Amino acid sequence: MTEHKQEEMERDYAQQFKLIDLKFICEITGFSKAYIYKLMSNKLFPKPLKIGRSSRWRLSEFQEWLDRLPQEVKAS
Repeated sequence: MTEHKQEEMERDYAQQFKLIDLKFICEITGFSKAYIYKLMSNKLFPKPLKIGRSSRWRLSEFQEWLDRLPQEVKAS
């Protein structure tokens, strides 16, 4: 295995466990917090992990959800 390939695999592995908050999600999508929670209640957005009183999402799950969005939604 080449050194570059190994570094890429290590980055991918780390990305699986990275957690993000709602502020980050809202900044990336342009959606409001209320809209994100509405999507969750309709099972259209990943449920968060609860850590104490805070909510965090896996970056990998968020990226998968983002990849599934229709192009017209991404453009707006």
